[in-house]
Amino acid sequence: MPYYAPESFTQKVKRKAMEEPLVPLGLGFTVFAMLKGIGAFRAGDQKTSQNMMRWRIAGQGFTLFAALYGMYFYGDAYQKKRLEHLDQMSQAQPSAAARAIIESTDPTPAAAAAAESTGSKA
Repeated sequence: MPYYAPESFTQKVKRKAMEEPLVPLGLGFTVFAMLKGIGAFRAGDQKTSQNMMRWRIAGQGFTLFAALYGMYFYGDAYQKKRLEHLDQMSQAQPSAAARAIIESTDPTPAAAAAAESTGSKA
């Protein structure tokens, strides 16, 4: 089973934004409408506040639709492409220095026997 290096938070956010580019757009619009609505509410402008809260709901609906559409449209093709890329990366041959480190720390009996035959201690 190949080993896949864990992603950092920022790497995961970037990857998800590339997978489904409409979701961050909807999220940004939703946050903008919410903040503008709160500002209008504090200023006492009820009409603008109500309109912005309605636009916020529309933004949430758009974001949900974009996420569902992205899962349907991008899901399988992107995941297959990504897994193929990760498999190719995991099958790459390690450098000579990396092989030496792996062989010197390998706890398997075969590695210990090989180390004894070369005269080194494992």
